[in-house]
Amino acid sequence: EDYRQSGYAGVLQSSLEGLEQVSKERYVSPYNIAQIQARLQQKDQVLASLEEAFRQRDTQLPYMRVEPAFDDIRSDPRFQELLQRLATPQ
Repeated sequence: EDYRQSGYAGVLQSSLEGLEQVSKERYVSPYNIAQIQARLQQKDQVLASLEEAFRQRDTQLPYMRVEPAFDDIRSDPRFQELLQRLATPQ
């Protein structure tokens, strides 16, 4: 039903809202949230979620180098800066 009314973006939005709801009660990876935000082209939110994933030392973060969902923001200086920090030992 959701899909017919609002298409893929609607399903993604619904999924994002669901994850945000769940995250109030238990851990949800900010990296996973960033992937959905990227598919919804929510650039600033993606970068904020990836920043949070970095702060939490999310184990999926190294995959951001190759994750297709991030192709549209790969050239963003903030994305590049995060990649640099990821490559530098803390």
